[in-house]
Amino acid sequence: MDTSKWLSIDCGNDQVSSDDLLLWEPDSDYIQVGSNKLVLTKAFRDEFNTLRAFPSNARNNCYTVPTEKQMLRYIIRVGFYYGNYDGLRKPPTFNLFLNNILWTTVNTSINNFEPFYKETIYPNKELGFFKICLVQIKDGGIPFIRSIETMVIFDELYPKMETNAIYSLITRINFGGPVVWYNVGSGEIYKWIWIKKVMPYASAFWYKEKKPVDLPQDVVSKAAEKQHC
Repeated sequence: MDTSKWLSIDCGNDQVSSDDLLLWEPDSDYIQVGSNKLVLTKAFRDEFNTLRAFPSNARNNCYTVPTEKQMLRYIIRVGFYYGNYDGLRKPPTFNLFLNNILWTTVNTSINNFEPFYKETIYPNKELGFFKICLVQIKDGGIPFIRSIETMVIFDELYPKMETNAIYSLITRINFGGPVVWYNVGSGEIYKWIWIKKVMPYASAFWYKEKKPVDLPQDVVSKAAEKQHC
């Protein structure tokens, strides 16, 4: 599998780092504004523990992320983890723009203050770059960002989707199993992140049918079953 077109940016870090299979680049080549910060409440993965904050109330808090110039579909994933980096215990809310179009409003107090992501499938429209911007909203606090990842979509993925359309991920859950990341031994080859979730009144069980697609073993081998009360 060709992963040469994958890009992982470690926002707020000024050094190259790696975790098993991924090389994380510092973000200084992609943005010239903002301030590097360290979180006070450490996360379970090292790349969550730095971020870039944007105290300036401006619309130019933007990353310019390079892409191929031919028409390709990309997965774009941006990560957020407040970690009380400013000591205020007030996770901010702000707007996230992609190529000057409002992508989503980010509320960083969700997910029980744990790391989370926003993910979209986006055609690069032969521009040669993506512009990802963070914009303050009234009384929302200071925007920040933890990571940016871009991955060219392989031909076998999402073959029925319109190639010129934009899709936003709602969630990707591994019911009955653990969190699954792209790393050594995980079986996850597409760089997807599967979050763990337990259903109320449910139990996990092993599932042994043949995998319909090339998914991680921890995802397809377990499921959640409703228990009768």
